[in-house]
Amino acid sequence: MIFAEDLSSDIPTEAATVKTILCVFALVQFAVVASASEPITIPECSVRPDERAVLASGQPGVIAEVKVSEGDRVDVRELLVRLFDDEAKAALAAAAKQADNDVSYRYAVKAAELSQVEYEKVLEGNRRTPGTFPDIEVRRLKLDAERARLEIEQAQHEQAMAKLSEDEAAARLKLMHVRAPFGGFVTHVMKSEGEAVQDGSPILELISTRKVKVEGAVDVHLLPRINPGQRVEVRVEDPLLAEILRHPVLEGEIVFVDTQVQPVDPKVRVWARVDNPDNRIPAGVLAVMTILNEEPASTEDGS
Repeated sequence: MIFAEDLSSDIPTEAATVKTILCVFALVQFAVVASASEPITIPECSVRPDERAVLASGQPGVIAEVKVSEGDRVDVRELLVRLFDDEAKAALAAAAKQADNDVSYRYAVKAAELSQVEYEKVLEGNRRTPGTFPDIEVRRLKLDAERARLEIEQAQHEQAMAKLSEDEAAARLKLMHVRAPFGGFVTHVMKSEGEAVQDGSPILELISTRKVKVEGAVDVHLLPRINPGQRVEVRVEDPLLAEILRHPVLEGEIVFVDTQVQPVDPKVRVWARVDNPDNRIPAGVLAVMTILNEEPASTEDGS
């Protein structure tokens, strides 16, 4: 009896212990869920132009005209630099004239029609009166008709080749003009009018901050919570600069999550592409990027 009483007295204690463990486990689970849903804040992120290009000459020559200066805003496909191109323009005009010339083709068609008529007349004459025209004459006229048809094909081939020559001349002229591959700002002009350039010689630098690339590093344990496509918000880190810029907040999305951990500091590199209308955050400043851990939108049927 004493043993039974002692055993029954221990039951409430064990139940309380189990209850306590379950409560602690539930609290831990709640904390994990709450932590997973919290935004991730990354300080000291770099802000760089999303598009940057050093534009070069595609053809050796001498610069005839530089149409822009540092700080100028340019539109996509706008002409920025022109090499002396008089010779290239003349070559294009001559090639275009040759490509449009179809005299050889039209003559070949007329000649083929005549040769075919002559051949058919001979055949018709021999059908009415056999032996009127000797076999060698018939064969000669047949060969003339076939040769005339081939001359049509030759004329077509020559005209096609002339068109290709025109395209080649146009491409050569195009290489003597440097145009903006995207709209942006000219940040550096490296050559002046009258300078000689070689194929590939850099002439000017162009950037666009219509979108910016915001890059930072996060602790490796946060890596499972970050995926391409997640929305982000970006703010200027320096309070004084933020005040001057009127506290702009830009929105974008994660584009890249590195899979390699930095050797010195256990962090991984991430970057986002962010819309930057009116250059609200200038490139080169430090920013704070907040990765939003939003739940996916539910469908109407609750799935």
